[in-house]
Amino acid sequence: MNGIFNAITFDISAIDDIALTVFLIGIGVVFLVLLILYFIFLQFDKITKIKFSRTKKTVNKQVENLQVIETTDNIDEDVFAAISMAIVQLNEDLHDQESLVLTIKPVANTLWNSKIYNLKK
Repeated sequence: MNGIFNAITFDISAIDDIALTVFLIGIGVVFLVLLILYFIFLQFDKITKIKFSRTKKTVNKQVENLQVIETTDNIDEDVFAAISMAIVQLNEDLHDQESLVLTIKPVANTLWNSKIYNLKK
């Protein structure tokens, strides 16, 4: 094992100026891009807070413009229960319930596994 490490030598004079320049520019570009991405992700929290504060203001303005209409009609509690159950059922049925089981059935004699097409002349 020691013979392998002793056989490896590194000669700095074998590196030419162009290769060193390309190496240093490449490493510099990589670290510069990483630094820029770091500052972008650092500011991302502030950007999202600004965006959400704008939407809250527009929602608050829309809520202020709403008018409450009071009715004197007596609506049965069963109607409210039916409406609420329909809303719950609508929200629950948005996604299908899947078993997460993957079954692969082999198919015989397709073009991909046919021996005739795989033979070479």
